[in-house]
Amino acid sequence: MEIRWLSSPPTRIAAAWSASVSAFRSDFLSTRNVLVVLDNARSTDQIVPLLPTGSSSRLIVTSRHHLAALDEAIRVPLRMLDDSDGVALFRAICGERPSVDDTAVVRLVQQCGGLPLAIRIAASRFATGSWTATRFAALVNRRIGLLTALDDGERSVTGVLDLSYSTLPPAERKLLGLLTIHPYGTIAEWSIEAWLDLGGEPVEEVLDRLHDANLITRDEHGDIRLHDLVRAFTVRRAVSDVCDQDRQAATSRLIDLALGAAAAADRLIEPHRYLPRTPPPPARLPFQDADTARRWLRASWPMLTGVVELASGDARSWQLVLVLRGFFFADRLFEPWVTTHRTALATADALGDQVAQAMILNSLGMAHVETGDLAAAAEAHRRAQIIHAETGDRRGQIDARSSLAWVRLYEGRAEDAIADLDAALDYYRSTGLTRNTLIALRGLAFASAAMGKHDVAAEYAREAVARARQPLEATMGTNCLAWVDFHAGRLDDACRHYSEAVALAVQADSRYEMTRALLGLGNVESRQGRPSRAADLWRHAEAQSVWVNPATVVEVTAYHDLDRGSRR
Repeated sequence: MEIRWLSSPPTRIAAAWSASVSAFRSDFLSTRNVLVVLDNARSTDQIVPLLPTGSSSRLIVTSRHHLAALDEAIRVPLRMLDDSDGVALFRAICGERPSVDDTAVVRLVQQCGGLPLAIRIAASRFATGSWTATRFAALVNRRIGLLTALDDGERSVTGVLDLSYSTLPPAERKLLGLLTIHPYGTIAEWSIEAWLDLGGEPVEEVLDRLHDANLITRDEHGDIRLHDLVRAFTVRRAVSDVCDQDRQAATSRLIDLALGAAAAADRLIEPHRYLPRTPPPPARLPFQDADTARRWLRASWPMLTGVVELASGDARSWQLVLVLRGFFFADRLFEPWVTTHRTALATADALGDQVAQAMILNSLGMAHVETGDLAAAAEAHRRAQIIHAETGDRRGQIDARSSLAWVRLYEGRAEDAIADLDAALDYYRSTGLTRNTLIALRGLAFASAAMGKHDVAAEYAREAVARARQPLEATMGTNCLAWVDFHAGRLDDACRHYSEAVALAVQADSRYEMTRALLGLGNVESRQGRPSRAADLWRHAEAQSVWVNPATVVEVTAYHDLDRGSRR
């Protein structure tokens, strides 16, 4: 500490630290109003000797540590900058360079995780011409590459993080390294002890020490977040601090945890759906019933898709994918549905597991149907049917044939669809597969209506409603019956059934089925000559913010026809 910077005569500065501190406090803090700033303090021991006493002087301390022993301190945690503040900091340093538009700056701020030092270094590199927009675009897609680039020769994010990391004991280093196994995003408190193990060291205590060092953050629920740049640093730095055996064991526990929890959630939501054999659910789960399980899946699906990638090459990868399919279908999450299934299919191919290949192909075909790629869907279902035949799986063959029938229906080949769905319905009824029976009944209702056999179609749809066991099944069946009525010109019946479907969609928590029902009600109102009421209902349908494919959703096709007709 350079006391001379505060105008103290050199003769008054003692050689020993204690004398220097004493002179500082007696000459300055006791006689003047001084604001002292101590930057980057490592520990409370550094600060206590410099605390002003008996004066009006004040002290500001910055630190990467929480310094919990400063009992009387007023603590002001500094969070990461949001996008607008991050952009303002960048522009203040870099200026309004035309080659760096706001979109690129926001992207940079987000890649820096809102860390002020990282943003300052990046801005200075733009300002001095070290980076161009093209080079930046290449860097942001490589997290570790970006960390390396955040070094302007005098400052570096790596250097700052290394100051904290280098003082960590072995247990903290090991746990920080293990945390990087978890996919990007929040690490839930309930899951921590189920997959993290330090060989007897209390995990919670070590996490608290990492939090005190500001290398992780913990919210009021105990959930953990690892800053992206800390993660990138740790991945590179902690290689030697976590042995392969420990890393593999933690990875396996995390995969089991994700698979067991996802399967438990799916069984609560749809207890009659077929699932592959999965590990037992963890002893502690973050949900208790179908509603909380659905909310958990909606919050956790990005993590779960990350675990699918983590498990690539392991049979649990394709098992987790098949567990997630029902949720992806219900919430219309088509991109992760397709992406995860491609990963799972590659795993099944590598393992030579034909049973898995066929199941994944059939599920992938369903995703292609929902996105309107009927050619890809048909190919996937045909491949699944062939593999099931090779393995002698009669149930699998029927499932693939039933799925292919839906493709035929959407291709406008209703007669072919009916032939295949009739065969599937007979099999499902004879084997007591109620859920599959309902799917075949709805398909037969739509296909029969397309052929003008409305009374037959209505019987199929009514049976689907009557045999439904879950709110979602009842909603889908009721929407189907409403469409048959609408297509037959029975508008009052269609209105009644679509209204019932709206109420059921609330129970099922399905915005997709709600959208269908609201579109259908709007279509009825338009047909009955009430365009303003129709427009209101269509707006309500749009407000659900759910994409519905006109290639597979009959209410959308009818809406487009009616809307065009009203504008002529």
